[in-house]
Amino acid sequence: MVVVSLLFIFLVLSSAKIGRPVLARPCNADGFSKDRTEALRGLLAVCVLLSHMTSCVDYQLPLVRFSIFAPVGVACFFFLSGFSLAKSATGKVGYFRSFLRKRLSKILLPYLVFLALYFLISVLILGDQVSKIYSSFRNGDPVSHSWYVTAIIFFYLAFYAVFRSVDPHNRKAVLIRIGFYSAVTFLYIMVTAVVLDLPDFWYKTCPMMIIGLGFGFFEDAVFSFLKKRYFLLLLLMLLCSGVAYFIPSIWSLFLSAYSINIWLLNDILMGFFISLLLLLLLFKINFLNKVTGFLGKISFEIYLFHGLVMEVLLKFGLSSGRFRQECFGVLSVLFTVILSYGFSKLSSVLNRFMIKTR
Repeated sequence: MVVVSLLFIFLVLSSAKIGRPVLARPCNADGFSKDRTEALRGLLAVCVLLSHMTSCVDYQLPLVRFSIFAPVGVACFFFLSGFSLAKSATGKVGYFRSFLRKRLSKILLPYLVFLALYFLISVLILGDQVSKIYSSFRNGDPVSHSWYVTAIIFFYLAFYAVFRSVDPHNRKAVLIRIGFYSAVTFLYIMVTAVVLDLPDFWYKTCPMMIIGLGFGFFEDAVFSFLKKRYFLLLLLMLLCSGVAYFIPSIWSLFLSAYSINIWLLNDILMGFFISLLLLLLLFKINFLNKVTGFLGKISFEIYLFHGLVMEVLLKFGLSSGRFRQECFGVLSVLFTVILSYGFSKLSSVLNRFMIKTR
């Protein structure tokens, strides 16, 4: 984990280009362009990978809590998805006519192919029973951390149902629909948390989708507000992120035992405040280069494959001993990126074939 962690830190620092002093005006609205947000997606995908790797090793860099990367990364993914949906709806004529086909074909079709591949590898290489794969869905923790795929499909369908008949330039109508969408999100949280009693990762970061929609539909007004109060908001997000990070430590000063709700609150607040902090930094810092741009284009595939790759490597005993764990970290990243790139090419071919046959 140390080698991979240091390489990731080097990647972040080497790719971060500060166009102007962080605390100075003006802000750069190009920070939310497609290429730059895609580069951020690439870094976030690696963050999630690193976070999940920490559960497989017994040591990592001191003073760095990589476990927080998963809720932060997924929260940012939800925000960027909402922002992208709203921007596309306002900027493309007839956007909803091909929405289901284009959006779901990019997610559902690759996911179904991945599940078939996962099934073959699990049975033939890992020696798992078919019932184990079925049980992972039944127990609310789908294979390879793929709950996110199910959740994002739901929120895409909800977006289509709520916004398809509204004029995206009618602010009052859009605001009302965002209220409807918030109600749908609240219903989703209640069903997953209370009725189905699913693990908290199903619902603790999804409200960021609503914030992303607000940013996208009211981009000019929101960006104008942020630019005018940038320094104050940046300090506020830094302070709130620090407080959220130390919530478990603060709790331990008063009570000797941790509560599971404290860790849930910690993840929710970390996902919210650090996501907003990163988004504020996009006004000043450009993370786009050839490496992050490449990772961004395969970020969805990285999310799909990293769990499967780690399962296979752990099958060969790479979880004990520092040298083996370092090999586990390096090989996990390497094979995940290679498989993700190959699978993205296969998905593109399948999508083109589906379009031609219609």
